[in-house]
Amino acid sequence: MGTLITTVCESCGYRKDNMALFGGMIGFLDTCMIPYYCESCNTLFEGNMLEDDIFCPECGKDNTFSYEDARTGFKEDKTLFSWFVHKFEREVKLNEEGNLCPKCANFTLKFEDVGNWD
Repeated sequence: MGTLITTVCESCGYRKDNMALFGGMIGFLDTCMIPYYCESCNTLFEGNMLEDDIFCPECGKDNTFSYEDARTGFKEDKTLFSWFVHKFEREVKLNEEGNLCPKCANFTLKFEDVGNWD
């Protein structure tokens, strides 16, 4: 199963609903969707971390990094979600709060668990 999250910025009110994360049962070997940030156009999107290059769906550039990166505020001790990725033989982790907001650039974006998907 994958996880559905909603993102909410406590500072500016930015919101993105129902982001489908991880891989689900069928595609877990070739799909692992996690939140990414595009530094070129300040966009938050789901990217497949199992692909070699992650391109922004808005601007098409590859100036992207995941929300597991320190540049987005990731801290190991604030993990809300984790998912074991077989290809990398490690857990992918996301913080619940203190994440970089794509709209106001403050570290006030929260990831909220809203359920699962198959």
